[in-house]
Amino acid sequence: MKHYLAILLLVLLIIGGTGETVVYAQNNSDTVNDLTQAIDGILTWKTEGYGAESLQTLIDNFLSSSAATGGTDWYLLALGRYRSTEVSMEHYLDILDSKREDSALSTTDRLRIALTYLAFSESWLVNYNESSTEDDRDSELIQVQTDRIEFLDRVREEAILDEGITSHIYGLILCSALDKENSIDNTGFNVYKSQAAQDLISSLLEAQLDDGGFALYGNSADPDITAMVIQALAPYKEEEEIHSVIEHAIQILSLLQLDSGDYSSWGTQNMETGVQVIIALCALGEDPAADERFIKNGNDLLDGILAYQQEDGSFSHTLNGSANNTSSVQALLGFIALWRQQQGLSALFDFTYSGMTVDSTDNTDSAADNSSTEVVNDENTLNEGSSSITADSENEELSGTKSPSNKDDEDKLNQELSQGSGIDSNDSTFLPAELSGEKIKLYLLIFIAAVVLFFLILWLLRRKKGGKDLLLILVLGLAATLFVWFSNIQTEDEYYQGALEEITNDSQTVTFSIRCEVLLTVDMKQSVSNSDGTSQDTVIPFDDEGYILPPIQIVLREGDTVYDLLERVVNAKHLLLETSGSAANPFDTVYVKAIESIYEKEYGDLSGWMFSVNGEFPSVSCTEYEPSDGDSILWAYTLDLGKDVSGQ
Repeated sequence: MKHYLAILLLVLLIIGGTGETVVYAQNNSDTVNDLTQAIDGILTWKTEGYGAESLQTLIDNFLSSSAATGGTDWYLLALGRYRSTEVSMEHYLDILDSKREDSALSTTDRLRIALTYLAFSESWLVNYNESSTEDDRDSELIQVQTDRIEFLDRVREEAILDEGITSHIYGLILCSALDKENSIDNTGFNVYKSQAAQDLISSLLEAQLDDGGFALYGNSADPDITAMVIQALAPYKEEEEIHSVIEHAIQILSLLQLDSGDYSSWGTQNMETGVQVIIALCALGEDPAADERFIKNGNDLLDGILAYQQEDGSFSHTLNGSANNTSSVQALLGFIALWRQQQGLSALFDFTYSGMTVDSTDNTDSAADNSSTEVVNDENTLNEGSSSITADSENEELSGTKSPSNKDDEDKLNQELSQGSGIDSNDSTFLPAELSGEKIKLYLLIFIAAVVLFFLILWLLRRKKGGKDLLLILVLGLAATLFVWFSNIQTEDEYYQGALEEITNDSQTVTFSIRCEVLLTVDMKQSVSNSDGTSQDTVIPFDDEGYILPPIQIVLREGDTVYDLLERVVNAKHLLLETSGSAANPFDTVYVKAIESIYEKEYGDLSGWMFSVNGEFPSVSCTEYEPSDGDSILWAYTLDLGKDVSGQ
C-alpha cells in the first residue's frame, strides 16, 4: 500500500508541476525552424550512419548495446528533451538498470545515468502509475521504478563525496531537479535547497578562480568548465552571492570568446565550448543570439558553432575537420537547449516538468514524511552505498600477469608461476624453447607425409584393385602439403614482433613511450595468494624511472592515430591493454582503462591514463588525434587529472 501511495504522490506532482519555467526570449518561428532543421539533421546523420530504419530502431538495435557510456547517454538525454514522447525508452532504461551499479563506472558516470533517467521520467512514472492497478502482473515493474528513484537519491549524496568538479556540477543539477518541488514559487528561483545542494553549491563557489572562471585544475579559467558551473548554479541565480559568481564567470567567458564566435580550449579552437556557453545562457534565461556580450566581430555563438557543420548534418571537433560523434552530440544538446528556449520551454537541465521528487529533506531531519521515505530513502542503504565506493577504490587489487622490467624480475616471475601452477618453466617438454614458424611448418609437413604413408600402407595391405583410392590419397596429400608450404605460419612471438616494421630511410617515425612516474612514490606491492596458501608480492611493471616502455622510435603509417600506435606497440611488446569503446565504430571513441594492469581510478578518483604529443595534452580522443612525422608521444599515468605530469 505504501508503494502505491508514493506512486500516486509522484504522479500528482507531475500533474501539479507541469508549469514550465518561463524563459525570457521571443519565439521566432524562423529561428525555431532553423534549429529544428539542424537538430533533425544530426538525428538523421546518426540514424543513417548506423543503417537503422528509424530512430526507434537506432535506439533498440544499436545504441542500447553502448548504454551507460558518455556519447550514447548524452545523445539519449538530448532526445528526451526534444522528442521524449515519440520514442520508447523502455529497453534502453532497462539496460541502464542492469549497468548502473557496475564498479567500473565513476561517480560522474552514475550522475549522467541519473540525468538520463530524469529526461524520460515523465514517461516511466506515468507508466508506473498505470500499471499499479494490476498487483500480481506488475509488482516487478513497480519495484524497478522504486529502485530507480532510490538510485537517484543515492547518487545525489555520492556526488558530495567525489573530489571532481564535474561530479559537483552534475550533482547540483540532479539536486536542483529533485529539490524543485519544494521551491517557493516553482519558477526555478528561490528554490528549496537540500543539504546535498547546499554542500555542492559551497564547493563550487569555493572553486572560483581569481579571473572569475573555473577549471579542472590550474589558475586560469577553462571556458568549458566555467560554462558548466553556470549551468548548475543557474536555478539559484537570484541569491546575491551566487548572482555575483555567475556575473564574474560570464565576464570571463565573454573575454575568452574569439572573433569568429567560437572558443579555444586546451589549446585547440573547437566547437564544443561554444555549445556549453549556449546551454549556460539559456539556463539563465538569456538569448545567446542576442546577447551583445557574446557577439564578436559580427559573429555570435551560433555562428561559431555552425562553422563546424558538415554537409551531412554532423559536426566536426575542429575547423575543416571531419564528422565527429562527440562533437555532433554536443551540438545536438546546444541546439535543443536553444530550441527549448525559443519554444518557451524549460532549460535543458531544468527537469521541473517531470515532477520528479525524491525525499529532499536532509538525512538528519527527523520530521521526514514516512510514506515518501519508505519508497525513496533508506538511510542505512545510502550509507552502505557511499562507504562501499571508497572501499572499492582503496582496496582494488592489481590483476593480470605483469611484464618483468629486468632479468632478475623475469627469473623471479618464472619461479613464482611454476610454484603456483605446478609447471616447471624450464621443462622443455612443456614448450619447445626454440619453436618457430618454420619449425611448425616442418612438423606439419612431416605429419602430412606420415598420414599419407599410413593410408598408402593400408591401401597396399587391403590389396584393393584400381587406382581411384590411391589417386585420392595422393591428391589430398599434395593439396595439404601445398597449403602448408605456402602458408605464413608464425609463433605468437613472431606475430607480435612483426607488429613494428623496420625503420628505413623513407620511413616517417614518432617517438613513443609509456610512463607512470607518479607511482614511484606509491607503494604498489600487493599480496596475491597462491594455491598452496602462501603469498607473494606482484611484480611492479616499470623501471626505476617509471617507464613501462622507455622511448622508442616506431614507424608512422599514413592515417595512424595515437590509439593505432598504442595498440601496435602493446602487441609488439606483449603489454596488457584494456579499453572501452570501439575504434572500428565511427560513432564511438576508445577510452584507455588500463595499461599493464594499472587501472584508472586505482589510486584515487582523479587517477588514470592520459596521452601527450610534444609535451601538450590534446583535448581530443586518442582515436581522433593523428600525429605527424617526428612527434613525441607519451602515455602517462596521472593521480590528479594531469596536474602531476608534465607531458614530457
